[in-house]
Amino acid sequence: MASAIKEIFQRAFEAFPLEVEALPPMTLRSGAAVDGYDDPPLHDSAADIPTDSYLEQYAYAELPHLDAASWRHSLTRLIDYALRNIRNSTSGAMVLEAYWVPNALYRSGSFK
Repeated sequence: MASAIKEIFQRAFEAFPLEVEALPPMTLRSGAAVDGYDDPPLHDSAADIPTDSYLEQYAYAELPHLDAASWRHSLTRLIDYALRNIRNSTSGAMVLEAYWVPNALYRSGSFK
């Protein structure tokens, strides 16, 4: 199973190499501002590091506000987070719900 998870993770990064390396037009933190009817802040290298706590704070309600390139940029980090936390959904259940594909695979029994 660990090799399957590594393969999924690697394939996600290979699918969107340009988006992974580029600064996204809109960050998850920017999506939070839009969700709150505020102007989105510009990318901030210190504030927009995609750590687990950043994803747990911003991923759930903010994903629908991202443009396609920003969504693809965030997707690889969400896949990584989901695969690392899929069995422990209490730590970041909202992130797993935000990125539903691994969650759906888990519920179908593919990761058990």
